[in-house]
Amino acid sequence: MILDRDPWALELYRLGAGRLELVGTSAPDRPDALTSAVLPLTFRLVPGPERPRIEVSGTGGAPAWLI
Repeated sequence: MILDRDPWALELYRLGAGRLELVGTSAPDRPDALTSAVLPLTFRLVPGPERPRIEVSGTGGAPAWLI
C-alpha cells in the first residue's frame, strides 16, 4: 500500500507473476474501497477537515476506523 500526498491517493498493490501489480486506487474525490487479499480488511481514502483520512473496515461488517 502506498499513500501519495501530491495529489492525495491511496494505492494497493499485490505480488503477481514476480512483480507488484496495482489492484486499485482510492482518492478523496473517488473513495473506492480497496480490499486486501491477505487481511480481512478494506481501505479507502476519504475527505477530512484538514487532510484526507484512511478508513479501515473489516470485511465481515466490523466497525470502521479512521486513521
